[in-house]
Amino acid sequence: MSHRPPSSTESRGHTRRIILVLLAYALGLIPFYFLTPVHQGIQRVLHPPGPTTTVTPAAGLNALVGKPPALATSGVGSIPASNSISATATPANRNASSTPGSSAAAWLLYAAKGDLWETNGDQTIQLTHNGHLSQPTLARDTLVYVEREKDYSDLWLARPTAPPRRITHDASADVTADHWVMQPVILPGEDQIYVLSDQNKVTTGVGDLAIWRLDLLNGTMQQITHPPAYTGGDQDITLDPHEPGTIVFTRYTYADNGQLTEGLYWLAANSDQTIPLTTPDHPSRQANFAPDGVSLAFIQSDGRADDLYVGRIDTTGQPRLVNVQQVATGTIAEPVWSPDGMALAYIAVTNRQFQLWVRSIGRTADGTLELGQPHQITHGDGIDATSRPVWLTGALAAEMPSWLKAVN
Repeated sequence: MSHRPPSSTESRGHTRRIILVLLAYALGLIPFYFLTPVHQGIQRVLHPPGPTTTVTPAAGLNALVGKPPALATSGVGSIPASNSISATATPANRNASSTPGSSAAAWLLYAAKGDLWETNGDQTIQLTHNGHLSQPTLARDTLVYVEREKDYSDLWLARPTAPPRRITHDASADVTADHWVMQPVILPGEDQIYVLSDQNKVTTGVGDLAIWRLDLLNGTMQQITHPPAYTGGDQDITLDPHEPGTIVFTRYTYADNGQLTEGLYWLAANSDQTIPLTTPDHPSRQANFAPDGVSLAFIQSDGRADDLYVGRIDTTGQPRLVNVQQVATGTIAEPVWSPDGMALAYIAVTNRQFQLWVRSIGRTADGTLELGQPHQITHGDGIDATSRPVWLTGALAAEMPSWLKAVN
């Protein structure tokens, strides 16, 4: 079908959704770049669902990762909006002098209040004091994150051998020539990064973001996707770990009835053919490849909740999602697999705040998921729900303060 601007009726519907999202933004529940009509489920933050299960307090990430999961009695767990856990501490008043333990220890890097933090569920350390940072991504000895300003954003790169440095320069004397860059994903073993950007407003459309590949050696950018117009653009890049040039991402399109839909799409390396993995009647987004390159975690909406699912990608013919099973329910965002593929970290609304959770996960011989109890990792003030968490070893967590010590 041809893409067109929405009709007046459709525009009124989008306007109502945008007002709800703006209200959430005004209450400090989401950052500014979440303000697009494609995130229709965010208004549930203001009226989250009631509790549906008992929640296990955090036992520390070390106790959750690297061993078979305990089976949940129901097979599918729930993330309640309110529960019996008290908000014992905000990130700012946790023990900032704590030191990560052994190299095998599991930590998570995340964003909150415009800064980067790390936690293992027992200790929480504030790594930066900038107020404009989000969306960290890590590969070996390279950390990339986003610095957001009023009318533009830039990427910064941090390594253990040098102070952090800006690697994009998106501000302009003419505000109409400013650019946005966000959601970086590093290609393993290469000096290249996938990003979302409006680097060329002619080819992406004003306000629409496309996927680009940034070369760190020469600073050039190559446009990878060409999203439909008037949709907000493509989002949520995840790389096949065994074929990093192959990606799954979220695309927003208009159905024949004019309704904006969201779904997961497959794009193979060295190809321009995008293949849908989900259908418009199952709105899906924020996929994340497991280390096996086959399992995929993602968020799917049913009109009432934004639930966490896991499926497997079958590539024997045209790529398709199979064996899809629900892992958690609630208002959930940004799932990410642990490096051993035995746990998922994700963000969920808890007591009207976005908090970080971890759940152990495995499969039986017949492919059925084995789920441990969900564990809440952060407490108190909410974290940034548009920033995918990053798993760290204890050794990397111990190094992060020195990597970022120059960040004000």
